[in-house]
Amino acid sequence: MLDLKILSETQPWAWMPAAWQKALRESKEEEGWEVPTELAQWEELDLREAPLFELSLIKHFTGLHSLDLSDVPAMNFDPVAGLAQLKSFEALGCRLGDLSFLSALSQLERIDISYPLENPWNWDVLSALTNLEEVYVNHCGLHSLAAFDKLPKLKVLCVHFNKIPLAELTRFSNEHPDCQLLA
Repeated sequence: MLDLKILSETQPWAWMPAAWQKALRESKEEEGWEVPTELAQWEELDLREAPLFELSLIKHFTGLHSLDLSDVPAMNFDPVAGLAQLKSFEALGCRLGDLSFLSALSQLERIDISYPLENPWNWDVLSALTNLEEVYVNHCGLHSLAAFDKLPKLKVLCVHFNKIPLAELTRFSNEHPDCQLLA
């Protein structure tokens, strides 16, 4: 078995596929940060547009609070479910499909899954994420806002470019006066 700790001390990330190594370097070089070799120490990770078709390595980033996977071509987002401390998740322009993986992310405060390549389903999962304060679901094929009714901390709900009837928008606004509805 490969000892990741020893390898990370001598050749950081040598065990990772080249696409992951490149994405991690670019993620931190842009911000001018010193890159931690222990993946669990990372708190923010911006992998926007990284050519990652497989996300299983995300499980090593257990300390993440913020993750951006926008425009990543991966087809399976289930590995994200292992990031229990995640507070912010962005996956714009992705093929998310079944949103069940989000059910494990009870600490989420902000999510943006706008402009998906395929309309997500299983919206009821979001109703269990009671720490959500901001939700951005533009152009997601929504016809109802019922999935957002049970979010007590919701302050912003952005639903541009969905075919939600005016009566439904009005109902939601009236029932949730403390939430800014952007439609």
